[in-house]
Amino acid sequence: MNNFTKIEKYAIINILLCIMKADGIIHPKEEEFMNQIYSNFAITISELEYITSIDDIQANHIVRNMPNKKKRASYGTIRRNG
Repeated sequence: MNNFTKIEKYAIINILLCIMKADGIIHPKEEEFMNQIYSNFAITISELEYITSIDDIQANHIVRNMPNKKKRASYGTIRRNG
């Protein structure tokens, strides 16, 4: 997962967290999935605090502006873990 910048990783995780929380219920499988993503992206507990402070619109903007190759790589990461 070294092909993503730190801010790109943060933005991807921020968006995934928004999706996970959308129904108001966090299921154990969702937690398991996110823990695997954190591990793959080498995210620490202290970084999680920063990630949750990123504005959703800002995260969306970061991901939208990533090159298509990186977007495909992020989809692949998500599919492998999901």
